[in-house]
Amino acid sequence: MISSATAKETIKHTYSSASWYPLIKDIQVDGETVTILTYIYPDPEGKQLAENISRKMLSENNFLSKVEIYGLNVNKILLFSMNK
Repeated sequence: MISSATAKETIKHTYSSASWYPLIKDIQVDGETVTILTYIYPDPEGKQLAENISRKMLSENNFLSKVEIYGLNVNKILLFSMNK
């Protein structure tokens, strides 16, 4: 298992050029779980985007076993959670 700091930097480096990356407010890594706080709106399109991001991260990063993506507008809203 890699350190949380290394995992966070790897995620930043890997996805910083993705079209959706500017929507990320914060990335938190705890063990094999990554929690991403975003500015994605919790409508069907936003939830689909969160699912796509989760699937991509899990398939491309063998150090992750779970991805949770939250939308931050008024409250923190879980948009999508996925385990490997």
